[in-house]
Amino acid sequence: VAVTPGSPCLLSAWVKTENFDADDVVQLRIERLRDKQYIGMFAAPGQRGNGSWRKMELLFVPDTAEIRVLLVAGYGENRKSPAAAKAYFDDVSLKMLEQK
Repeated sequence: VAVTPGSPCLLSAWVKTENFDADDVVQLRIERLRDKQYIGMFAAPGQRGNGSWRKMELLFVPDTAEIRVLLVAGYGENRKSPAAAKAYFDDVSLKMLEQK
C-alpha cells in the first residue's frame, strides 16, 4: 500500500475469536517496505484468548512510502492451539490522518 512518509495513519478492524486457548493471539501489523523488501514493522498489542467482536486499532507514522498490512491470528508460546480455533476480521480500514 502506498503511503506518505511522516503522515499519521490509522489501521483498524473489528475482531472476533472462537475456540482460542488463553495463549492464542490476534494482532494488527504493518510491515515497513523499502524497494519491496521488509525493513521492520509496527504492531498493535495482541489480544489473547476468546472474545466477542471488539475493535482493534494501530496508530503509526510511516517512515517509508510503501507498507504491507497483516491481520495475524496465531497460537501463543504454548503452541497448543485447538484445530477448531477461528479468528474473524471485519470492517478493516486504513486511513491517512491529517497532520496537526
